[in-house]
Amino acid sequence: MCATTVKFRYRFQSTSSDFLIYDVTAVAVQYRTQIVKCAVNVDVNIIIEHSEALCYDKLINLNPHLFESACAMLFEKKGFQTKVTRQSNDRGADVICFGETKNVLLQVKKIKGQLGSSVVGEVLAAVGFYEERYNCKFSTAIVTNAELTKGAQQLTVANGVEFYGRKFLEETLETGVYLSEILGKERERLKN
Repeated sequence: MCATTVKFRYRFQSTSSDFLIYDVTAVAVQYRTQIVKCAVNVDVNIIIEHSEALCYDKLINLNPHLFESACAMLFEKKGFQTKVTRQSNDRGADVICFGETKNVLLQVKKIKGQLGSSVVGEVLAAVGFYEERYNCKFSTAIVTNAELTKGAQQLTVANGVEFYGRKFLEETLETGVYLSEILGKERERLKN
C-alpha cells in the first residue's frame, strides 16, 4: 500500500451566484490499482464579485450573521458609523449606529413569517447597557425582512421603536451595497 497526497482547487458557483473556492487536500491510500481509503480536508473561501451590488433576493439569502452586517452597511449608507455586536450575548442589540444627530440600537431579524412582541422587548432591554457603556443616548429600531404582528406593531408605537422593513431594505440597497463590504464588516465583528 502507498499513500498519495493530492492538492487541488475546485471552483463552484452556487444558485445565489456567489463563487466559492474549495482548497482540497486529499490523502488517498492505494492498494495495487484500487483506492481503499481517502481522507479529504476542505477549506472554503468566498470569492466576491465586486462589480455586482447586492439585490434584495441575495440579501435575504445571507446567513443571519451576514444579514446583520449587511444591515450595518445599509445604515452606513444613511450616514451612520456602525458597529456589529458579538454573535452571542449581544444584550439585545445587533448593530450600534452612531450618527451626528442621533444614535440608534438595531435589533436585526431575518425570518420567514411574522415577528412577535418579544423582538421589541429585546431591543428595549439593550438601551441601559449600551447607554452606560458608550455614555450617550440611544433610540431603538427593528430591521427585518418580516412583518410585525399587530401586538408588536402596537408595542413599537407605544415605546418609540422605529421599524425598518422590506421597503427600507429594497430602497437602501439601491445605493449599492457589495458583498465585499458586508464581509469586511463581519471581519470587524470577529476581531472584537
